[in-house]
This record gives sequence, structure tokens and C-alpha cells, in this order.
Amino acid sequence: MHNLPAFSKTLLGLCAILFAIGLAAPVAAQELLRNESFEEPVTPKAGNNFYASIPEWTISNQGNNDPNPHNIVRPTAALCCNNATQTPSGGGDQYYDVSGTSGQLNQTFKISSAGMISFSGWFSVRDSQQNLSGMFVRLRNLSNDQIVGTASVTFDASEPIGLWKQAYVDYLPVAAGTYQFEAFIPNPANFDLASATFAPSVSLHKTSEAYWDPISSYKSPKLIPGGFITYSVTVDVPKQYGLDENSFHITEATPPNLALVVTDFEKPGSGPIELDAGSSGLSLRYGGLTSKDDGIEFSNNGGKDWSYQPDAGKDGTDPEVTHVRILPSGAMAAGTSATVRLRYVIR
Repeated sequence: MHNLPAFSKTLLGLCAILFAIGLAAPVAAQELLRNESFEEPVTPKAGNNFYASIPEWTISNQGNNDPNPHNIVRPTAALCCNNATQTPSGGGDQYYDVSGTSGQLNQTFKISSAGMISFSGWFSVRDSQQNLSGMFVRLRNLSNDQIVGTASVTFDASEPIGLWKQAYVDYLPVAAGTYQFEAFIPNPANFDLASATFAPSVSLHKTSEAYWDPISSYKSPKLIPGGFITYSVTVDVPKQYGLDENSFHITEATPPNLALVVTDFEKPGSGPIELDAGSSGLSLRYGGLTSKDDGIEFSNNGGKDWSYQPDAGKDGTDPEVTHVRILPSGAMAAGTSATVRLRYVIR
């Protein structure tokens, strides 16, 4: 499994979800780069093809003034000059070399909605075994010229010519916009199999409906003082990835003019939160309002700490609760949904 990025946060109204991403079974992702393994055009001969063209790519930050420093290598077992004699796995029949210098390859793309981007590239060393650093891939947001993610690899003199190493970033949260993939290739290094793929974000949906009121009871209840309202928060995970074990955390702030019901949501002993886990693999443990190690925590100070122990009033509520934090157990499977429900009394 690849290394995972730091925690990410998605906000919706008064509800927040905190999660860590894990890789799921392979699912086709949207590739954002074109000519990512330099297979177009097909070179006229095996070995080095100096002054080649590389459609879709531009070069910057080169170490010389050569207007066409591109060398497309079609490797063979007899390739000269201590170059890699094969591409990395999945790299096709050709790889890229900056002829006699260093340089940065660039390609721009657009994404139409917020989501997760994973990007990567493969590097190797040529000419001789050596210590070499400065090989990196990164992603730049062109709207503000900010680097939003980067990864690098290094080689040491004990590693053989022909070894390929991948620099990668997995599931980086990004906003809609125009981005530039950048790969810096120092001299003497080769590059191949660039990639930038898009996956949708974890989505969070929140709904509410009247549950009971003191006039109509359960029959067509209205949202009036003294009535109960049910809030439902649904989390949908895309097919491309799942959520790591015990990393699904929802924080719900008590809305204005409402008080959280802290007695059982339905069944005796079930607690004030109901989890409809579906096929997600999640569960929620409740040990009572005084428990310090179950999956439901309360705050009476805006979420600054979670040590508060609620006290249910006559209507089952505790108006002192400002936030509740819900921590289901288990990993959430890719392509699944889970819903948590809680109730409030209208003041």
C-alpha cells in the first residue's frame, strides 16, 4: 500500500467529517495527462532519438539553451552508454531523456469539480552508478501559482543502472481549477510514465425531518416548539478508495434553538446516535453517557474538549451539549454509504 496523505477535512454546514484514505481494489480512474509515457510519435529507430518531438509537453528550467533538448529512448538489450535497457512496468516502449542537460517537463490540465488527485512519475539514472538527487514530480495550481503537492526520489552509487524508482502522491484533495504537472529531470537521469488521475471526493449529505410534535404526535408532525426533529448525515465513499480503519469521524454542532436528545434513539441501550452501516463495514459502540472509550463523545464548550458527560432532562435532552462527535469502528469499504441519525428538541 502506498503512503497516505495527512488527514483531510470536508465541511458541510454545521457538520464536519474527518477521514484518512486507504487504497481500495483497482478501479479505473480518469487519467488527466496525455502522451504520459512518451509513446507518440513512435521513434524511427531503437536507442537514442535526439531532437525528437514530445507532443502535449513543454520544457522549462533547462540547463542549456538548446531549443530542442528532447531525446526519446527506445531501449534494447544492447543499448549503449549505460542507459536503462527497459522501461518501468507499464511504461510502453519508449522513455524520455533530456539530452546533455537537466530540465523540467510540464503539462497543464483542468478539473471541473473538487476531488482527489494522485500523481506520479518514474526516474532512472544513466551513464554511471552515482549518488543523484533532485528528481521530483509536483502539482501546481495555476490560479494562484501555489505548489499543492510534491514527491521526490534519490539514487545512491550502490544502485544499478536500469533501476526505476517512482515518486508519487496519492489522493491529494484539490479544488476545481487549472493545474500543471511538473517533473524535474536532473542530468544524468531519465523519466517515464507520468500520471495524474482524478477521483471524486468523499461526499457528505445532511437532511432533517420532523419526527414528533406535541399537537399532531407522529401523524404529520410539524417543526414547532417542543417537537422532535431527526437529522441524518450520510457519507458516500467513491469506488476508487476506502477509508482507513477507525478513521471515520463526524462532528455535529447543535443547531441554534435546538437541544440534543441524549436518551436512546430507538432500542433501549442503543444510545442517542443510530448508525445505518449498510455494507460499509462500520459499527458504532455505545457504553453509556459516562463512558470514556466508546464511539460517542460530547462537548459543552464548542468542541474544545470531549470530556463532558450529558445529563438528560425531562424531555431527554441536555441543552448544554454544543457538539457531539461520532467515531464508528472499522474500515469503510470503497463504493459504500453509511448514515448516522440523531434527534433534537425544538426550543
